[in-house]
Amino acid sequence: MTSRTDHLADVATAAISVARKIQSVPFDDPGIVPLCHLDRIVIRHIDRFPGLQPSEVAADLGLQASNTSTAIRSLTRLGLVEKRTDGADRRAKHLHLTAAGEDVGRRVRGEWAALLDPLVASDEDAATLARALVALDDALNRHVGSHGALGPDRTEPGAQASTSVTPS
Repeated sequence: MTSRTDHLADVATAAISVARKIQSVPFDDPGIVPLCHLDRIVIRHIDRFPGLQPSEVAADLGLQASNTSTAIRSLTRLGLVEKRTDGADRRAKHLHLTAAGEDVGRRVRGEWAALLDPLVASDEDAATLARALVALDDALNRHVGSHGALGPDRTEPGAQASTSVTPS
């Protein structure tokens, strides 16, 4: 009989494996700017949490400040991210995607959806998978104290924050 510990370890192993496989598939869309792994992590985080300061991005992602700064410079140079000056504190800079960055994000999400579409049997299965993974991500956010892939407030239109890792 498989134990709860075995099941939970299998969840973690499968989640890591799935993420790596998704990230390893090359994009077909020539409008998607090729980025290194660190740049992809940082731009996805800025997309989910617009307005963060660079130090917040580093803290949320558990990155060294210097590595985060390098990624932000690269993304800014590519025209995907911009720094906006804080109205109250002119020294503070807040990170936002540019229109080009938002376009790349939409294209990436479209390619990921197209990749997974033939692998998930139904709309209901897709919704169940999304709820379960988002609930797990939300629970991990609360447990480890940082933002995650979709964040604690589910920035997707019409989505609700989950309070349990059990999909409804």
